[in-house]
Amino acid sequence: ASTVIKEDPWQTIEDNDESWNYTGFEIQQEQWNASGATLSVGKSNCMAEITFDGKAIQLFSYRSIDAGSMKIYLDDKFIGNFNLSTTETYGQYYFKVFEKTALEHKSHTLKIIGDQTLKPKTIDLIRIKN
Repeated sequence: ASTVIKEDPWQTIEDNDESWNYTGFEIQQEQWNASGATLSVGKSNCMAEITFDGKAIQLFSYRSIDAGSMKIYLDDKFIGNFNLSTTETYGQYYFKVFEKTALEHKSHTLKIIGDQTLKPKTIDLIRIKN
């Protein structure tokens, strides 16, 4: 019997990819529990934006006890306000903050705006389905 290996239709784009446009974020290195060993951390009124081609998107972040929240927009449409805080003592890596499927297969822009507090807002990676 032969085994059929299907190609993963999802493409990972790390937080340190040059496609990101950051304001008020710092890419932290040697974050061994994060995807790609980096984690982008923003503070007050931080902003991140990325344009991608695809028909679905997922955003993953790190949740922590002291985390803030971020507003997410897709193609300039407000999606929602997402709180990244958790009661888990050691936080939670690979937390799927947001997912949007059944998008028209074209160019889209994801925009993330952090709250006004100094509490950290994080981006670990996005996954795009083509």
